[in-house]
Amino acid sequence: MKKIFFRLFLGSFRAQLIYGIGLFVTLLLFAFIYVGTARNTEISRERAMASASEHALALAAMSKVWVMSNDYAGLEEALENFSIYKNLLFATVIDADGKIIAHTDKKLLGTYVSDKRRVDFLQKLHSDKERNEKLIRNQDTIDVFQVINNKEERIGFAHLRFNQQERGTHQRQG
Repeated sequence: MKKIFFRLFLGSFRAQLIYGIGLFVTLLLFAFIYVGTARNTEISRERAMASASEHALALAAMSKVWVMSNDYAGLEEALENFSIYKNLLFATVIDADGKIIAHTDKKLLGTYVSDKRRVDFLQKLHSDKERNEKLIRNQDTIDVFQVINNKEERIGFAHLRFNQQERGTHQRQG
């Protein structure tokens, strides 16, 4: 192995120039591919977050009438429209008191958000009049909380969680 290395790189100046240029072009190509892939991944994540935000806003707007009229059956039907997104882990509508009034998992209907971390989070979002939405992204999921408003009154929250493992998130199943 040493003989091959010495023969290639300690040979003539012409051989050294050719191998040096080849090595430089190879490293440049790998750097270009790495930067391009990293940028495409970031663009994909930004699009996924924008899409999740749009879905949460749509759920909040669609839920407003049903929450105000206490028509939870209609709210469940509206929520079914969101089950077509293949990367949706769950969608839920929570009233201002923390009661789950619609959820893609029917077993959770009528229960209350009770863990301290989420209760504090919802209270903070409820009291923050400047913010109507909160996006939380990690490597595995995107969580979006959208406040449901009726004029100046906050009457509930829409919460969607999307799987971030697969690329091409939030596309409709065909």
